[in-house]
Amino acid sequence: MATILLIDDDMHVQASLGELLRAAGYQVISVSGVDQADLALAGQAVDLALLEVATQHGEGWNYLRMLAHGRGV
Repeated sequence: MATILLIDDDMHVQASLGELLRAAGYQVISVSGVDQADLALAGQAVDLALLEVATQHGEGWNYLRMLAHGRGV
């Protein structure tokens, strides 16, 4: 079973998208920010990361850059 990391600060988005993904057979790790993502991923690999990139502080874009350079997922 593929594991998806879902990062979004909107709890409604987390709940609805997480429910859809679980119903499709995926294991979902839902967190509300990139700081929580690092903790959730400690020692665990995921197959896909879905994240909100347009945040107030730009942390989504920064995290995406880190992922693209081989850190994390």
